[in-house]
Amino acid sequence: MAVKISPEQIERLYRFTREHFVYHYDIQTELVDHLCNDIEAQWEQHPKLPFEEALHIAFKKFGVFGFQDVVEAKTKALEKKYFKIIYTEFKNTILSNKGWMFLSIFFTLLLTLQMIQHNIWVMLGIAALLVLYTFYEIFSLRRNRKKQEENSGKKYLFDEMLSQVGNGSFGLHFPLQMFVQFSLKSDHFTFNWWGLALWSLVITIFIAYNYIAFYVVAANKEKYLKEVYPERFIHA
Repeated sequence: MAVKISPEQIERLYRFTREHFVYHYDIQTELVDHLCNDIEAQWEQHPKLPFEEALHIAFKKFGVFGFQDVVEAKTKALEKKYFKIIYTEFKNTILSNKGWMFLSIFFTLLLTLQMIQHNIWVMLGIAALLVLYTFYEIFSLRRNRKKQEENSGKKYLFDEMLSQVGNGSFGLHFPLQMFVQFSLKSDHFTFNWWGLALWSLVITIFIAYNYIAFYVVAANKEKYLKEVYPERFIHA
């Protein structure tokens, strides 16, 4: 009769993955399943082989970097899915009726900036409000995720990615920072029409991305998680 790993030994395997710097429960579970299969296969050939020795042999098969190659591969696969979600939601939002809303925002910004472009502090105030709002939403998403992790005692990699979706806004902060630096160093601050149009476009994209990150993706977060972790929601 084949020897099976006990619940206590499975818990030991989870601790083993944590000891080797794997902190996300979904990746831990994948590794534990692999280790279980390997150890039980060894026991079929050597029934009296001690559990810890069999674990050591199984772990050595992962190579010099241990579990890190598995973690990296899993992370890349989920990142690919993550960016596909962002692209799909961005495209669907822009091509939907809401596309007109963002077009209206663009022209409203363009007309507003033409009227106030000589008042540098008003323009810097707009940039500051957008940045502060982004920080607030990012903090809210992280706080909610932390509460869920504390309640369940488990961290999921894709859950963490979706909770950090707002971080993509930081890529749009670079044009804002350039604008601030240019503005503060200029004695007579002004833009031509194309400069104002570019500035308006950057802000509009910034607003559109934040809308998708903090409302569209956040509202559909559970749906995305069910696609990646269906077993997590079976008894939900």
